[in-house]
Amino acid sequence: MTIYSQHANRGKIQILATYNGDSGVTSSTVTSVDDVGAAAAIIDALNRLSESASVPISVWDERSGAYTRYPSEHLAAIADPSRRADLLAGKGEHSLWYEYAMLMLHQALADLDTAITAMPAPVRTAITAELEAEARGLQVRLHEYEQGSSEGETDRQWDFEDPFILFDGGMAELSRSMRERIDRLESHLPASHLAQAAEDLRLLYGAYIAVEGDRASLEEEYLCITYEHEDTAPDGHFLTIAAPRPGHRHGERSWSVTIDQWVADEYDSDGEIAEAHGETTVECALAVRPSAGELVSLLALAGRGPKQISMWAKTPVGDVLAGTAFLVTSRDDDH
Repeated sequence: MTIYSQHANRGKIQILATYNGDSGVTSSTVTSVDDVGAAAAIIDALNRLSESASVPISVWDERSGAYTRYPSEHLAAIADPSRRADLLAGKGEHSLWYEYAMLMLHQALADLDTAITAMPAPVRTAITAELEAEARGLQVRLHEYEQGSSEGETDRQWDFEDPFILFDGGMAELSRSMRERIDRLESHLPASHLAQAAEDLRLLYGAYIAVEGDRASLEEEYLCITYEHEDTAPDGHFLTIAAPRPGHRHGERSWSVTIDQWVADEYDSDGEIAEAHGETTVECALAVRPSAGELVSLLALAGRGPKQISMWAKTPVGDVLAGTAFLVTSRDDDH
């Protein structure tokens, strides 16, 4: 509903809120801070918060072939810290994508808290007031849209299917393509597995965001994280952490950690590998869901270098991957 930006003014960095108001596009100063980096962190969290709160109530849920609405209960958590835990309590009953959007909102709120912790009291008070204005604006305009009448006052405008949020550089997690990908995941899962899948997605995301750099990739549709070093040889190894997908043809039925090796499919004119696919060398099938700490530790160890993952690929059945508690349950020595 609101786009946040910064503007230097008289030695201070102003944080601005821009929204569609009663008289057109309106900008107002939320607060001012001394440091450019601090302002950037606050603005980033506010923009992600605005998008995560606005998009779910601004798009149609098309999973059933009909046009239905996503819930709006999450709006209460924007200005009420006591409601934030509710954002991570969903069991998939409102769709896995909605749970993912709520995870994004929870993360934005947490990052905003971190960004303003060391700020002076007036700054924290101003940010709190801005959150209250944003939540009130969304709630009032949504009530108008649904009931045809106003309940409260706000200068901020909101339109269904046309939320006022960042376009270039917006959140991929809230895009239509991501929604469709997660909907495909959900369509293949047994209904009894949705609550577990929602929790697994939250667990994978928590491990993924703890990884420094861009070596890790979260593949939401497949409920997995892959990790590979940029300097891995064309026939090198990579790591995959996968959650269960019992409804999928080739889906895992338990958590697993695997070491895969690239196998060439096609070579170019210079004899270099042009296309390749991964084949599993080592698999650790897990009896129970791993903890967030175990996954973060595993990915941190993998970050030591490509030789670490290649060394794990040599682990025999019955031994654990060095430095971890993950036991190798099978291997394919052809790769």
